[in-house]
Amino acid sequence: MTIQILANGIVAASTIALVALGLSLIFRVTKVFHLAHALVISATAYLAYFLTKQAGWPLFAALVVSLIFGTGLGALVELWIYRPLRSRSATSLVCMVAALGILIVGQNMLSMLFGDQTKTLRSSHQQEVVQILGARLTEIQLLELGVATIVCCGVIYILRKSKFGKALRAIGSDWELSDAVGIPRNTVILCVFVIASALAGLAGLLIAYDLDISPNAGFDVLLLALTAAIIGGIRTDWGPLLGAGLVGCIQHLSGWCWPTHWQNAIVYSSLIIFLLIRPQGILGRPMTKVGN
Repeated sequence: MTIQILANGIVAASTIALVALGLSLIFRVTKVFHLAHALVISATAYLAYFLTKQAGWPLFAALVVSLIFGTGLGALVELWIYRPLRSRSATSLVCMVAALGILIVGQNMLSMLFGDQTKTLRSSHQQEVVQILGARLTEIQLLELGVATIVCCGVIYILRKSKFGKALRAIGSDWELSDAVGIPRNTVILCVFVIASALAGLAGLLIAYDLDISPNAGFDVLLLALTAAIIGGIRTDWGPLLGAGLVGCIQHLSGWCWPTHWQNAIVYSSLIIFLLIRPQGILGRPMTKVGN
């Protein structure tokens, strides 16, 4: 039973990790908690649902087009909302409130177009089950875990080995200095939004195919991902993935010990504990104080 619960937690952590990694990348270069990230998750999943179930598209084509749409949606938020706000020296709080407004409008539009009932991409509720080390997982869950692992590791490899990763770290460390040495800050930030939105869109598609989707599903995943990023260390490469693993396991272990409606409450209680004990996260470095 314990092995099964841990396996379920790791599977849940895979999609949380995709979103948490994207949130971390955006925060590192903008210092903003990008709440509109949740809209990318939901909108990508709903477009895939519309194309497959109502327009009759083949599944693969619908998934590709939906992922491109979600990626473009995230890029447009940067180009049309965040960049003009930055040019006016808007604070991180102002940008976060703007993102919250985009999310609320987007969720209401999804409700208006598709209703509040849950949807699924699966054509059948019956799934093939594979037994691994005593745990029973569906083929979709194994695909979910494998895709998320490969994509997250690939993104981190790019961050660590490429010039783009060095530019991202430079901008996250000091905007003015990065501008002084000629790093194209707006271009790097736009690339970060493209990568992060692609990760969020992919998470939305995996969730929609494995479970169900609703207009609020993206926000539920976003809160768990934000918790994971903070617990692991939002300014680090591997921290969001470590935090996602902990959040997924805490969520499912708590559901074993207590009623399931307490799962998220226990996860967020863990976040409060981490903020009090180690606010920089497990892998994060303490912020140095200047002056008295």
